Amino acid sequence: MILLESVLTSLMDAYPKHFTNRKIATLAICLPLILMSMIFCIGNGTGEMIYTFLDIYLIDRTSWSNMSWLILIFVYLYGAGRLVRDIRHILPRISLAVSWPCYLSWIIIVPIAYAVSTIKIITEFMSGKFLRAYCSPDFFLPISQRISTQPIKGL
Repeated sequence: MILLESVLTSLMDAYPKHFTNRKIATLAICLPLILMSMIFCIGNGTGEMIYTFLDIYLIDRTSWSNMSWLILIFVYLYGAGRLVRDIRHILPRISLAVSWPCYLSWIIIVPIAYAVSTIKIITEFMSGKFLRAYCSPDFFLPISQRISTQPIKGL
């Protein structure tokens, strides 16, 4: 709820002409997210397989990518020019050494790196090689055997 409120307030402040009604803006944010989550409801086990893939294979990348995308979106909504101005205000002695590399990396390098990594993840997902490796029953067998042989603490 706090994240939704933060996104909603930021968008309404950044684009006041487009987001005049708060209820419609909330619907405009939540509806695409609900529609994207419908992929997990596909029948014949496909939705469960996609969820398992995302849960197991991308567990290492999920926290990093969520944090990175949130930072990138924040910088683009806040503005890279404002970010450079704030760095110059906070660090006046080394402002030129920090501000221009920071500005160029946020405007050029970071979006290209994120786009390449996202395309790589999507192509690996579409090829199916990670689905076979991480979502097969053989992958879960050692985990279930380990769980069943562990002593229960407290008994």
